[in-house]
Amino acid sequence: MNSQKPLVSVFIPYYNDRSFLKDSIESVLHQTYQNFELILLNHASTDGSKEFVHSYKDERIKHIDIDKNLGAGSGILMLEFLKLAKGKYTKLFCADDIMNANCIEVLVNYLEDNPNKDIVWADMDYINQYKKPLNTKWSLERPNFNFEHNEIDTLKYLFKGIGFIPYPSVLVKTDVLKHADIDKSFIMLIDMGIWTDLLIKDKKAIFIKDTLVKYRIHNGQTASCQQADLVRYRSFYESIKFIEIFNKITDINLIKDLCDDVPFAKDLTEQDKKFIPFIIAYHNLASYNTPYRFAGYQKLHDLMQDDNTRKEIEKRFNFGIKEFRDLYSRIDTPIKTEPPIKELGMRKLSFLLVRRIWKRITFQDLKNFIKKKGGNYTM
Repeated sequence: MNSQKPLVSVFIPYYNDRSFLKDSIESVLHQTYQNFELILLNHASTDGSKEFVHSYKDERIKHIDIDKNLGAGSGILMLEFLKLAKGKYTKLFCADDIMNANCIEVLVNYLEDNPNKDIVWADMDYINQYKKPLNTKWSLERPNFNFEHNEIDTLKYLFKGIGFIPYPSVLVKTDVLKHADIDKSFIMLIDMGIWTDLLIKDKKAIFIKDTLVKYRIHNGQTASCQQADLVRYRSFYESIKFIEIFNKITDINLIKDLCDDVPFAKDLTEQDKKFIPFIIAYHNLASYNTPYRFAGYQKLHDLMQDDNTRKEIEKRFNFGIKEFRDLYSRIDTPIKTEPPIKELGMRKLSFLLVRRIWKRITFQDLKNFIKKKGGNYTM
């Protein structure tokens, strides 16, 4: 073990993942970079996963066992991990995925060589449940993505409800992650909420082109096509709360950039910071994203109920109860639409569904599409 390099805390939560855990754990243990601790969190597995994991006799492995299953993506699990993590960096990972042998080494070296960066994400290859390559990768399945996206570009996409960030390939400074606002109930949007919060807090992130993870597609995933309706419902509700994260923004120029469709956004000054939640809510109520419209309506409704706030908004923007009613009564084409997504076959559609399928446009007519293809998805 090379004590001259920083310790990395690797986090793998698991629940009834016995079929995949061996691949995932051993891909960590066999890394070219060896100065890590591997924290394995079991939450009430019933398939022998706990017994299998505890059979490993490696001093770098630490165990957390929780008596109750908390569900996929629970932020509570990450918070439990962070209580124990000692590393300078955190490597988040999944029980069904596989690291390439040089994964941690490449990511650590990048952040060590670029101390101004807080987060790094890499590319991922897709494999099926039997580890067979599917001949495509994460970056190829994201329309409009490019590796040159900076923090503002990434925030713009997140603001539209479009996620390009691959959770299993991330390395993040542990102290930075500990200061993130981690939602305790999100399933689909847990990591997207974290990255959005950190980017708004001006943390620095970068995408690199190295392919460092094998990302497994299988029907048992939280975002499997087999659970498309459930994913759609979860994503709808979580998106309503997700968009509220942007109310933390205090940078007027960033708001002008994100809300350039709002008619009075271009005239905002530094003295208008208190109106940022109003500007975001106005943008959302005119959005093409249905849950965002719900969130926009709720926020504007609440702002209009407070007499002092409403009068301030009316004075500054000539927007009051009548204008609010007119805005939510519109039935014409929304002001802003999301980028079009290309025609996809059934297999490629599954890739867009994986982990990040909360974006509304992915689900458009999804149920009918699946029925048209025969009602079942197989690898």
